[in-house]
Amino acid sequence: MNELGHPTAVSFSKLATTMHRNDTPDFSVVISCLDEEKTISEFIRRLDTVMKQIGKTFEIVAVDDGSKDKTFDILRLLQENYPSLSAVVRLFKN
Repeated sequence: MNELGHPTAVSFSKLATTMHRNDTPDFSVVISCLDEEKTISEFIRRLDTVMKQIGKTFEIVAVDDGSKDKTFDILRLLQENYPSLSAVVRLFKN
């Protein structure tokens, strides 16, 4: 439960759980997702590619904003291939 009493689920990648305070990325990109199962994989791939081209350290934090589809499950699977996807947060109620 979060501070408002709503249930939440959080999935952190190995990168996020081992990051030390002085390893703070230059950029944190926070994205909100709602029923994006058809597009989220391609979006993460493109975002990761563009951010790498900038040449600075970064992390992606995805917030599933109450999706009814498989967005959250897909994001969790994407964490295996994209270490930059450091956290996936699921809000059960939008």
